[in-house]
Amino acid sequence: MAANSNKILHDFPVPLMFRHFKDGRIERYAGTDVVPVSLDSKTVVQSKDDDISLENVSARLYLPADATQEEKLPIIVYFHGGGFVMESTFSPLFHKHLNLFVAEASRYSVGGNIAHYMAIRIKKEASDSVLSKSFVDRLLLYVCPSDKGCNDTWIHPERDLVYVGEKDILKDRAWYYKEASRKSGRDGNIEVVEVKGEDHVFGVFFPDSENAFAMLKTVTSFINS
Repeated sequence: MAANSNKILHDFPVPLMFRHFKDGRIERYAGTDVVPVSLDSKTVVQSKDDDISLENVSARLYLPADATQEEKLPIIVYFHGGGFVMESTFSPLFHKHLNLFVAEASRYSVGGNIAHYMAIRIKKEASDSVLSKSFVDRLLLYVCPSDKGCNDTWIHPERDLVYVGEKDILKDRAWYYKEASRKSGRDGNIEVVEVKGEDHVFGVFFPDSENAFAMLKTVTSFINS
C-alpha cells in the first residue's frame, strides 16, 4: 500500500458525511443503505431496477397500480438529493418517498441514480473537485441538443415550482432563484412555497407528515396542470 494512500484530501462531516482520500477512494459515513425493488403494500406501486449506462448510472422505475399495458404514460424523472455525492435512488428514504409520490401522481416515475456518477465525472473534469460551469454547460447541451441550447424549455422550463422549508439553511437560495429569474424576464412563471416550521427535505425525512402529504398533492397538481 502506498505511503500516502490514507491521506485525506477532503473531509465532509454532517450533512454530507464522506471523505475523499488521495488515492481516489471515497469513504461514506452514511447513505449507503439500499432496499430491493418491491410491490409496495401501502401504495401498490411496483418498482423495478434498470441499468442506463456502463458508467455507474442506473435507475429505479416506479409504476402506479392503475397502469395498464395498453396505456401510454408520461415519464417523471426524479433526481434524488444528496449534493450529487450522497445516497442513491435505492435508498430507503427515497424509495418510500417515490412510492408515495407515484401513487399520488398516478404516473410513471424514474428515479435517476446520478450521485456517484456525477462525483466521478466532476473529479475527472475539475481538478478542484468543484462542478465547473463549462462542465454543466456542456452536459446541458449534450442532453438537449437543440438550436435553443441552454434556453430550451426541457432544461430551462417555462414554469417552476420550488418547495422549501422555513428552517432550511438553503431557503434563501430558493428566493434568490426566483428573484434572479424575475430579473431575467421570467417573472410570474416561478412559484416558491415556503413551508412554516419545516427543515431541509422534510418531505423525504418525514414522508407521513401532514406537510409532506400536502406538498405531494401540490406538486402532482402542478405536474398535471
